[in-house]
Amino acid sequence: MKLLVTSTVFFLFLVSCKLNGQEAKAEKVHDCIDEPQKQQHTAEKSYTVYEKALLNKGFNDVQNISEDVVVQLGYTHRDNFTGEILYDSLFHAFMRPLAYEKLSKAHQLLQTEFPNYTFAVFDALRPRSAQQKMWEIVAGSSQQKYVANPYYGSIHNYGLAIDLTIYDLTKEQVIDMGTEIDHLGREAEYRYNQQLLKEGLISETAVENRKLLRKIMRAAGFRSIDSEWWHFNALSKEQTRAKYEIVE
Repeated sequence: MKLLVTSTVFFLFLVSCKLNGQEAKAEKVHDCIDEPQKQQHTAEKSYTVYEKALLNKGFNDVQNISEDVVVQLGYTHRDNFTGEILYDSLFHAFMRPLAYEKLSKAHQLLQTEFPNYTFAVFDALRPRSAQQKMWEIVAGSSQQKYVANPYYGSIHNYGLAIDLTIYDLTKEQVIDMGTEIDHLGREAEYRYNQQLLKEGLISETAVENRKLLRKIMRAAGFRSIDSEWWHFNALSKEQTRAKYEIVE
């Protein structure tokens, strides 16, 4: 099935996902990316001036890994944890070649094990200007611990990190991970999987799906973190800062 998601359609479905309660959360995880507009994948794309500059600098468009990869950047609309639009000139997911190759490998590994699965990408390269806005919104709140200080930069700001989940092509929806991507709270922290399961806050299916995503991404060479089940780094912070420059 060939999928290409537009920001307008994705926004409408995210709005419809506003549910309350733990049972509703599980439904939200499935519904937020469950009916993307289906279009013919072509080599011709409409890039902004900013995106063309990224391509000229050697960044890769994640969508080119496979036409079945679902790409919709979560900060192109207000329905994210900040409540603000952070991207106004970035609508495609970009990564540096090293990270792009690892993600391509991860996609191959995933489909070898589960042919009907692909990735749904929420965020990749994040300019430091957007990181600054994000930091200002969470500063002094309980969510601050989840957001990297823009002075040092997130690995997203270097184009070497990705936020993603698994999409079931047969059911046309993301699989259950217990929370949606972008949920900044204990329920989304991988380290608490078993405790959350015992407390009835996430399901056993969600735990196993989180483990699957982590297994695939690690096998492809990514590093995982314990505070967000969806976030993966292509290199360590030290390696990243030593070899690459932040994207402003």
